[in-house]
Amino acid sequence: TQLSAEKLTEINNMTDFPTSYKLSDNFTLGMLTSAQGKVLKNTTLPDGVYSKQQLVANLSALCINILEKVYAEIGPSRQQDPNGIWNINSGLRNETGGSFHNKGEACDIQLSSRDITEHYELAVKLEKILPYNQVILEYRNKGNSVWIHLSYSMKGSMKLCTTYIDDKNVNSSGKPASGSNGLLTFYV
Repeated sequence: TQLSAEKLTEINNMTDFPTSYKLSDNFTLGMLTSAQGKVLKNTTLPDGVYSKQQLVANLSALCINILEKVYAEIGPSRQQDPNGIWNINSGLRNETGGSFHNKGEACDIQLSSRDITEHYELAVKLEKILPYNQVILEYRNKGNSVWIHLSYSMKGSMKLCTTYIDDKNVNSSGKPASGSNGLLTFYV
């Protein structure tokens, strides 16, 4: 699903976006920017300049196509309800690299339990129901930190589903292996 023509027109006709701006039915701009202290601004990245409108359109598509489905599957996030079982840890980033976060096309979510098995099971479930660009199960610090990276691109999908340990793509034995695919569980 792409953005509706009405939503795209609305975004393109705006010059300033309050944090309360609704990206989708259940998600606001502030949920993907404010928590990280990020500022919405025109951004130059390796593949071109992204206007505020493009970034908001990308974030809106991410929310409509990915986060709304997460919401439907496991309920509201803690940003929406203090009793929510998950959190948006990272959305838009103000960096210069080629990360999908910098384009407004990715977010990281984390379950409140921080349980490795629960993250793995959720990632497997989401991989089956989302029209994703990327689903990456990520581990850091020997499994003391775990989250799920989700991305969506209106430009097309890589359909990359994989596992990272300490920011490196790994194979089933947990060794760095560029190009490895599949969700794997470690540190259980």
